[in-house]
Order: sequence, then structure tokens, then C-alpha cells
Amino acid sequence: AAGRMWELWSEPVRGTVPIAWSLNPLLSELAPPLLDAYYDAATPLDRFIAAPSGAGYLYPDYTGGDDLSSYVEFSKRYMDAADMDVVWLLNAFTASEIPYSGASLSTYVDGLRPDGIVLDYADQPRTRDAWVEAGAQAVAPIVRSTHFWTTRENVLGKVDAARVTGKAGPHFL
Repeated sequence: AAGRMWELWSEPVRGTVPIAWSLNPLLSELAPPLLDAYYDAATPLDRFIAAPSGAGYLYPDYTGGDDLSSYVEFSKRYMDAADMDVVWLLNAFTASEIPYSGASLSTYVDGLRPDGIVLDYADQPRTRDAWVEAGAQAVAPIVRSTHFWTTRENVLGKVDAARVTGKAGPHFL
């Protein structure tokens, strides 16, 4: 957060297009002045999301049910402190679409009651891009993250495809 991300954040074009910036919500306790610096300089087009997988670093499906519930409860406390209501989940580090168990997603939906959940590092999604996930007590919209790790043509193709959808609302890079 104080290294490469700060360099990107300091670019003069920042704030001219909608971008979701991932930060660890633990910054609310570990480095409040750094978190404040981001929030103080944010434009209406900057959005902060908790990553990866909450307050810390965790692969949800590699964690037992009780441990995941405790972690989500811990994350909720720090996401609230950092004023974050969207979480980005990672299930592994590969640049591919990762399946998530319904139990893991339900734990996040019920435990965080987030405004949204972003999944993966998928470079070429093969299933649905967005849906609403129901927990036992809440629901949350889910979208797949798409990273542009391959060729220039791949990036431009994905941007062009997203532009022609005609769907209203914000589109984030």
C-alpha cells in the first residue's frame, strides 16, 4: 500500500476513470495515516475494496468452516473500521477461474453482509460473470474479476466486449 500502489495512486490520471482499489482493511489499525491519505485524496471514481479475502490473506475453500466463520467475523470488524463494504476473494493464485463452494460464499454473505463480492484473478472467465449469492440470512451480488495478464489483443478484446454490453451503471477497471 505504501509502495507500488502509492505510485499508481499518485499518477495524474487517477480519478478520471472508475477504478476499484484493493486495500487490506487492517490498515485501519496498522497504518491509519496511510489509509487516511488514500481516503482524503479519493475522487468519486475511486472505490476501495477489502482484499485479499478480507482482513489478512486467506484462501476461503482451504479453510475449515469454523475457522472461516471466525476469520470473516474478524474481517467484518476491520472492514467496518476501514469503511469498506466490498470484499475481493481469492481461492488460489493461478490466473484462472476458481470454483468456490456454496458454504464459503454463504459464510461471507452472512458474515459480512457486503454490498458486493469480487472473485478471482480469472484471465478468461468460462462461466457467468455476475450473479446474486444467497446465504442463510442475507444476499450479495457477486462479480468475477478479470485480470489482463496475457496479450494486448486480449486486453483490448475484453474492454471492447465490456463496452458494447449496453448495460447501464458503472464499469470498473
